[in-house]
Amino acid sequence: MSSILNVIEKLKLNVLNIEDVPESFSSDVYKLTLASGEDVYVKIPFNKDKLFRELQMLETLKGVLPVPKVLDIWYGDESTTGALLLSAIQGVPCTENIDEKLSFQMGVYHAMLHEVAMPGYGYHSTDGFNFFDQNNWRLHIKSDFEKWKEPCK
Repeated sequence: MSSILNVIEKLKLNVLNIEDVPESFSSDVYKLTLASGEDVYVKIPFNKDKLFRELQMLETLKGVLPVPKVLDIWYGDESTTGALLLSAIQGVPCTENIDEKLSFQMGVYHAMLHEVAMPGYGYHSTDGFNFFDQNNWRLHIKSDFEKWKEPCK
């Protein structure tokens, strides 16, 4: 809980209510109700690489798929990896049974996701998108395997 309070302070948010978002396994996610009545989300990734990857993908998918708008980003400090402040999007989490109509709609979005062309493999950092020296994802994973053991636990 201290990390979300730190993010709220750093982003200078006037918050009425904080809710934990359940079943978020790759980051800590909180739903915030601001003093204005607006609902927003704060996503605190478990590592800095994920923060930059998520930012890049949200920007890439904007206008292609229904993804939240990035309202702000905080690049973190010695105790917190950083955070994304995201707009709320219409809908509810799929935690119950999924009917045929919703299943079909999810399949359509999944297909649309696979149609998004990427310029190459790389990473996003504070200075923008950077391509790997060798445009080879498998080689990158192999060379960084040890680095990823701890975050994957």
